[in-house]
Amino acid sequence: MNNINLQNFNWDLFRTDVRKDVRNVVLFVVFALGVNIFVTLIMSMLAMFSDPNTISGILSGETSLTAPMSDTALSLITMVGPVAGSFVFLLYRGRRFFTDITLPAPERMTAGTLLMLIVATQGIQFAYGGLVALLDKLLSPLGISLTEGYSASIDALLNPIGILYIVLVGPIFEELIFRGAVMGSLRKYGDNFAILFSALIFGIYHMIFMQVIFAAVLGLLLGYVACRYSLRYSILLHIVVNGLSVLLMESGENTVAEGLGGLAILICCIVTVILIIVFRRKLAARIHAGAPFYARTYANGFSSIAFWLYAIILVGAGIATMAGLSFLEDVMGA
Repeated sequence: MNNINLQNFNWDLFRTDVRKDVRNVVLFVVFALGVNIFVTLIMSMLAMFSDPNTISGILSGETSLTAPMSDTALSLITMVGPVAGSFVFLLYRGRRFFTDITLPAPERMTAGTLLMLIVATQGIQFAYGGLVALLDKLLSPLGISLTEGYSASIDALLNPIGILYIVLVGPIFEELIFRGAVMGSLRKYGDNFAILFSALIFGIYHMIFMQVIFAAVLGLLLGYVACRYSLRYSILLHIVVNGLSVLLMESGENTVAEGLGGLAILICCIVTVILIIVFRRKLAARIHAGAPFYARTYANGFSSIAFWLYAIILVGAGIATMAGLSFLEDVMGA
């Protein structure tokens, strides 16, 4: 794309190509998500109804929906679904996928840069945690909590299989899909467009409000790392981020450790702000360098009906899931 004769370039065809590639990316992510949900439902049904008394217990309200499943079984279900969906996506991409992820990296990663990136992820985590806490406080008079259901679902994954998924399996497959296949498919239109779009798709993919915004913002940083330093470093950074999160959650029962962890994340937030100020010109130059060569790339990319349907359906499903779980908990607890 860099050596195009712009005078002879067919802009109408280019606009069509942007919409087509965006549509295809969205459709195949949806297909992968569909496989994920299907496999998860099948495994959940098998686990829930393995005991003949389960159905009658659930119908009578004596047994909750997840009671028949141990935390280990829930973790295994959580792992198998996304992995199956990701494999379907990777099989579709085939050789093109491996071409996308082996693009040469413009820069070499250094220990200092990696440390700054890790600090930045924790700074983002602190800022996002503060935002959620503020929203929780504002919504509490309405009886709405953004963290209660989410915290319970995460606690169920704090076992060996669940931690394996959170720290290792999940980050690897998510990076292969979103920073590898998705972002790689769109880099020909400019790195900034590819990073932004893959980050939004990544955020919406998480569905739950508590994760959507944070995942999208983190996706911007991971996309930048994949573009500048290669996919293996975005995988490494994702593993570190999730690992530190699990470590902080595991220390929750220890007041001193939790306090020290919170203080460390606060310091990371302050350092992140300082880094942004110090390196603002360098960051601005890199953002400028990654801009699409066609001014309306964003408009054409985000005019895809498939993208908006994807966003509306998944965000709506996330809200409905949280409301439905809350309703079921109230019914079962009554």
